[in-house]
Order: sequence, then C-alpha cells, then structure tokens
Amino acid sequence: MYICDIVKCEVIVEVHIARSDAPAFASDPIEPLLGVSRAAYLLGISVKTLRDWIQGRRIDYVKVGTRVMIRPETIRQFVTSNTRRAAS
Repeated sequence: MYICDIVKCEVIVEVHIARSDAPAFASDPIEPLLGVSRAAYLLGISVKTLRDWIQGRRIDYVKVGTRVMIRPETIRQFVTSNTRRAAS
C-alpha cells in the first residue's frame, strides 16, 4: 500500500462524512414531473377523472406556469394511501 492510497482513502472518507450532513434533497436527484395524461395512465383512470380530482383537491399537484404536473412520489403516496388490505 502506497502513501497516496492512504491519502485517497482519507479524502474519500472525509467527503462522505461531509455529504452525510447535507440535507436529503441535496443528494437525491429530482424525478421528472408527470403530465396529467401520463399520471392518469399510471393510475389507470381517464384524464378527465384526474382533472376532476385535481380541481376537487383530492390529489396534490404542481403548477409550472400554466401546466399542471404531478410528482411521481404523489402517485406512489396516493396508491399506498388508497390500498385496502384483504380480509384475513
């Protein structure tokens, strides 16, 4: 083992420790937002139904200028919160 290998290891460890203190959003890449038609497709519903849910504030959405977008995490949370367990 060479001295440069030891120094590299120390630097890598220091960088890793510094990054672990950073906020979670700094290290997580932002997932692309979904258009209404793509989100409706993933949920297995019509675009009109999803737009009704958005208007009725039944599902969270993001406004980007005039566009209405849905976060992929919102779709996951919606499915999880509306999942009903089978009776055992």
